[in-house]
Amino acid sequence: MVDVTQNGAAAAGTCRGETPWRKKLASLGRELVEGARSQWLILAAVAVYLLASYAAASLAGAGAHFSISLYSLLWVKLTGVFVFGVVCILYPLAVLILVRPARPLRHIWEGWRRHFFNVERIKRALPLLILLPVFMSGFSSMKAMIPVFDPYTWDLPLAQLDRWLHGGVDPWLLLQPWLGKPAVTHAINAIYNLWFFIIYGVTLWQIFRTRDLRTRAQYLLSFVLAWGVLGTLMASLFASGGPCYYEHFAAGENPFAPLMSYLYQVDETHSIWALQAQEMLWRAHSENDLALGGGISAMPSLHVACALLCALVGWRTNRVLGWIMTAFVVATMIGSVHLGWHYAVDGYASLLLLPPLWWAAGWMVDRWGARWGGLRAAAA
Repeated sequence: MVDVTQNGAAAAGTCRGETPWRKKLASLGRELVEGARSQWLILAAVAVYLLASYAAASLAGAGAHFSISLYSLLWVKLTGVFVFGVVCILYPLAVLILVRPARPLRHIWEGWRRHFFNVERIKRALPLLILLPVFMSGFSSMKAMIPVFDPYTWDLPLAQLDRWLHGGVDPWLLLQPWLGKPAVTHAINAIYNLWFFIIYGVTLWQIFRTRDLRTRAQYLLSFVLAWGVLGTLMASLFASGGPCYYEHFAAGENPFAPLMSYLYQVDETHSIWALQAQEMLWRAHSENDLALGGGISAMPSLHVACALLCALVGWRTNRVLGWIMTAFVVATMIGSVHLGWHYAVDGYASLLLLPPLWWAAGWMVDRWGARWGGLRAAAA
């Protein structure tokens, strides 16, 4: 009798021990589903892009070159470094330097629990953290396949348009008296290379954001639209390589040969990383290799488009950040021309086309975002 009672108590204890975990797992599952439902519009846009891209690649006979895992490992590493840097380094430093509480360790722990490790933040971030590297892998696949859909025939017309808009002079020549100094070119190259980290940082900021959900949704949806509409559709319709590849895609005299010669000359004393990147891209293009960051496309400039997207979020947040991001847009525009990446009209096109995409994303968020547990329900 004693044994039976003890066994029964043990069994009851086991059940009592398992039930809370089951409840927690079920609750976590519901939270993640709710997190996905609350941003269905963004996830749907990614899904539509991936399905349409794969269908187009398959119809063109290049479905085998379409990848959805190209960026997975890099995304995990970068996200881990970013989150660790913000949570474990920047936040404790901010507490110690700016707040200086009497009990710093307890303050930091409470801040972690309240601001970083809360369910609301994680349930919204996780679906996008999983899907965005898939989206970027699909985008890189399509960018590398541009020649499959349309040969590079737009470099000569774009260069001519550039010259016509600037009084018969190539824009890089107008910049050269001001920027044509090794130290200045090296500094512009360094600023231009910050683009990836700034875009990545702003995107992760919005992914993990729990305040101003409308701006968050508008940015992320605009991000998907920019890479899809500008970086895939328009890049394929106006297939071009840019000044650094002009000699490969356009017949006749190369008006950008002096610019590239200057950049290589500067590289002998001041590293110009853009040249190594351009050589890497051309090597991948020549070998038909699907590589990280691969694919050649100039029109329109996604560098300028994404920088402008960050500026729009900056102005929505506060004036100081808005001015900083606006200066970054200007620096990106100038750098894209001075370093031979883009024709000036590539940047002008992005400056004209990105705002309508931003507006369209805001309209879609306002009109459809509340459906199926969407934006307004989540905000409430």
